[in-house]
Amino acid sequence: MPGSADGPTQVIDVRDLAPWLVDCVERETTGTYNAVGPVVPFREWVAMSREIGGHTGPVVAAGDDWLLGQDVVQAMGPESLTLWVADPDWAGFSALDGAAAAAVGLRHRPRTELLEHTLRWERKAGLDRPRRAGLSAGRERQLLETLG
Repeated sequence: MPGSADGPTQVIDVRDLAPWLVDCVERETTGTYNAVGPVVPFREWVAMSREIGGHTGPVVAAGDDWLLGQDVVQAMGPESLTLWVADPDWAGFSALDGAAAAAVGLRHRPRTELLEHTLRWERKAGLDRPRRAGLSAGRERQLLETLG
């Protein structure tokens, strides 16, 4: 877990976004909206993911500077630590106000439901397949060994 584990994250489930967009078109809703998920600290995603995935092993802390020094990519892309943003220039990136979108009907399923669905999908697709985003299992093992 990165040192900035209390940092905000925002995830929107396409199963919530797509129907809202269609509804906006049908109701001829216009305006500017931040179509973002609720703000959830990174640490809470880890806790929910552990519970849903049945992980009982230790959670290993690694400082942001250490992760950056190991060339771990922030937020997205190959060999990234998904949702993690340590760069202070990105402060607020995952803390946008979605109240205007909520006021015109954007609703979010519980984060646990989103994670349960994602885990089912991941297992069906194959946990060992190559990914375009996130840390590979091999890279994660390497980082844990290096961290000691």
